[in-house]
Amino acid sequence: PPRSTLFPYTTLFRSVSQIVNFVTTYGFDGVDIDYEDSNGFTGSYDGVGFLTALTTALAGALPSGQNIVTHAPQTPYWDSCWNNAPYAQIWQQVGNQIAWINNQFYNNPPWDATPDLKVQWYQNVAAITRAQKLMLGALVAQMGHDEGFLPLDQMVANVITPLQTTFGSKFGGVMGWQFAFDQAGAWGNGIGQALNA
Repeated sequence: PPRSTLFPYTTLFRSVSQIVNFVTTYGFDGVDIDYEDSNGFTGSYDGVGFLTALTTALAGALPSGQNIVTHAPQTPYWDSCWNNAPYAQIWQQVGNQIAWINNQFYNNPPWDATPDLKVQWYQNVAAITRAQKLMLGALVAQMGHDEGFLPLDQMVANVITPLQTTFGSKFGGVMGWQFAFDQAGAWGNGIGQALNA
């Protein structure tokens, strides 16, 4: 869909209807809201209000069995030092309607440049959402234009293992971006083995 700035509230329900039609027509399980328009959190418009209204409308309109609503925010959106943690506000208002969070732990160096930062910020966000609702989004390959990639062995040893030690079976798992770059499935298989160890 177009960027959220093109979704004024007056057309929100028309947009929701289009999304619901797309989900049901193609047999999807639900919708992942990947909102990366920081203007909505910096005063250009009310991004918190928009995402709250969108989540509530989708949760109410999607049919049973196809009503999973997830979000894929960037880590700064949870930081109280970054515009009052807009995603913490969203979670407080509609977290009960969000199945889980596919959080992007990449492309924001102050929050994800090192394994220690990834672990620290996963723990910080999990304190808001609970770990079982929080997926650690990670890059599956070094693509040259993205930041925060860790080779598989480092991701397992320095990120997954410490989080499993802290959260045990409540650790929410790992979401990879994007699987088209996971040649022969080595990254996905390695992450799967680490999570099932």
